[in-house]
Amino acid sequence: MKRIWAWLWARHRKWRGFAAVGLVVFLVGSVVSIEITAQPHFCGSCHIMEPYYESWHTSAHSDVACVKCHIDPGMDNYVHAKLNGLGQVVDDVLSRTSFKPSASVTALSCTRSGCHSVETLS
Repeated sequence: MKRIWAWLWARHRKWRGFAAVGLVVFLVGSVVSIEITAQPHFCGSCHIMEPYYESWHTSAHSDVACVKCHIDPGMDNYVHAKLNGLGQVVDDVLSRTSFKPSASVTALSCTRSGCHSVETLS
């Protein structure tokens, strides 16, 4: 058994290296993509989002990133929103976007730490 394991280990050394490099590239690419797509200028880069981006840019909330309001707190919400956004990017690239984008901002997002209090929203 040891001889078989040693043979497999030696035989697939090159592939393990490729897999390790591929994994690192995938992880770094994922982190960079997540950071880029969390920036307001990315949201405004879609043609259909331009008027909404300009409105945000001149609003009282212009110092708050889009994701702070449009993604509820919590990692599960963040992951769900990022996967949904990936689908939206694919739709945009394939020209399958709606001409009436819709989004919501929940009270949960507004009342997170550093934003509004429940009293000010009532």
